[in-house]
Amino acid sequence: MLGDWFLFEFTNSITWEVKSPRTGTRLICVSKYPSKANTIDSPMVTPSPQAIPPRKFCQSIFLIGLFILVIGSTILFIVVGKWGIMQHMDLKVGQTSPSFALPDQDEKKHRLSDYRGQWVLIYFYPKDDTPGCTKEACGIRDNFSEFGKLDVKVVGISADSPARHKKFAEKYDLPFTLLADEEKKVLGKYGVWARKKMMGREYMGILRTSFLVDPKGKIAKIYENVKPEGHAEEILKDLAQLKG
Repeated sequence: MLGDWFLFEFTNSITWEVKSPRTGTRLICVSKYPSKANTIDSPMVTPSPQAIPPRKFCQSIFLIGLFILVIGSTILFIVVGKWGIMQHMDLKVGQTSPSFALPDQDEKKHRLSDYRGQWVLIYFYPKDDTPGCTKEACGIRDNFSEFGKLDVKVVGISADSPARHKKFAEKYDLPFTLLADEEKKVLGKYGVWARKKMMGREYMGILRTSFLVDPKGKIAKIYENVKPEGHAEEILKDLAQLKG
C-alpha cells in the first residue's frame, strides 16, 4: 500500500494500474519493460486491453504532429518572405533612411549618422566573393575616385561576417567600407531580406538593392533588381544630376 493507493503490476504485460480505494480513481500507465508479477497489498487483476495504446494509433499521432509542424513552418516561411517584400515597398524616395550601427571588415562600428552632411551610397549584396557580387564591388572600386570627387561615402552591406568581409576586400583591393549584418536586422529595416526564387526553388536571401542617401539623411534614389555590371556608372550619372 502506498498512502491510500494500491499498486498492481501485471504478469507479461507492460501496463501499470494505480487505484484509490476511497474514490475509485484509476490511473493507467505504460511501462517500457514488462516484468514478473508483483502485487502490493492486493490480489492480481486482469489488465484491460484498452489500457495499452495500439501501435497504429501512436504512429497516426506522430504523423499528424509531423504534418502540422511542416505546414506551420511553410506558412511562417511565406509570411516572413512577404513581410520583407512589403516592407521594402514601403521605403520611398524622400523618406528618412533607416539608421544602423554595424561593424566593418576591421570590426570598427559605423553608424549612418556618422555621415550626416554628405552623400552616402548604401548597396546591399547577397554574398562575398560570388561572381555577381565581385563584379559589382570591382565596378565600384574602379570608379571609386569619381565617388571621392563627389564626396560620396560608399558602404556595402551583406550578412557575411567581418572576417569574410576582410578577406573579400583584401583579395580584390576594395577601398570602401563593408558592413556585416549577421543578424539581418538592418536588412529587414531596408526590406532587402526577402523570399527569392532560383531554378524553381524558393529561399530567403538578400535582394541586390542600392540606396542613395542625401546629406540630410533622406533617400534620394532607390535601385532595385540591380545589374552588377555598369551599376557604378549608373549611380555616378544620377549623382551628377542630383547634385547639379
